[in-house]
Amino acid sequence: MPELTGEELAVEIFKLRPQLPVLVCTGFVDDVIERSLESNGIKHRLAKPLNRDDIASKLREIFEQDHAS
Repeated sequence: MPELTGEELAVEIFKLRPQLPVLVCTGFVDDVIERSLESNGIKHRLAKPLNRDDIASKLREIFEQDHAS
């Protein structure tokens, strides 16, 4: 994404739809990035490389949490 990082995009999405679950897929997460994601309301993340089962499992988890609310 040439204009925004995934985290910046998520922040913009939350301005429009604060309850919308956002899944960030990243190749690198350290403690600083983890805290930044959490402070910006990003609760869901997956580390690259991604595989189909991990994506399906995480999406199922997110949809189940959203449906339970």
